[in-house]
Amino acid sequence: MHTLLRASLVIAVTSMLFACKPKPAPEQVAEAESPDTEVAEEESSSSDNTMIEACELSMSGAESQEWTTYWNAASSASPSSARSIYWADEDEKALLLKRSVPTPLTIQCSSNESPKFSVSMTAPTSREEDVPLVAGQYAIVGKGTAPLPKQFQVGTITAGERRFEAVSGTLQLSGFDSYGVRGSFQIQGAEAGEDGEAFTLEGSFDIPCRGGPMEGECDSNSAVSTN
Repeated sequence: MHTLLRASLVIAVTSMLFACKPKPAPEQVAEAESPDTEVAEEESSSSDNTMIEACELSMSGAESQEWTTYWNAASSASPSSARSIYWADEDEKALLLKRSVPTPLTIQCSSNESPKFSVSMTAPTSREEDVPLVAGQYAIVGKGTAPLPKQFQVGTITAGERRFEAVSGTLQLSGFDSYGVRGSFQIQGAEAGEDGEAFTLEGSFDIPCRGGPMEGECDSNSAVSTN
């Protein structure tokens, strides 16, 4: 009789233990990436692929800083760009001549990202015979000097909130053709204002001809890949 009672108690206690044992937590299932997220990642990747390095710049003296600026293959509003009368076809040239006297070449290296930076140079008194569509070297003057033919003028250089004025320099075009313009420059000057500290700005650039409006003679579309 005692043996039967002990067996019954053991069975009862064992049943209670199994009944009280907690159920295992359900396995977590990884959430599938939403279509919106996938599209955003694709757009970001596409945007990264369209930004091509255009200018490498380094300033010493009044400001010690380096910048990299970009050319946007997907937008006509590139922070860095180049323009030339040579890149226009005959109809575009006729239209440009009605509006103003187009210059042979304008180069701009700019960045809207922090730290912001901008420098541009153009040859406002030069014609095509002064700046031919070939490699060459040209003198740089600041905006306080009236440029002569075959001279490039540099406007106010901005670096963040600071302003710098060019005095002299040299522009070296290692390549200038229907695909774009490539080369380097060195500019000397001083920070704007009284007793502005001297600076030297050195830069290199490789900017394609886009093949957009007023650039019907460009060959860049077949040469620049955004993949």
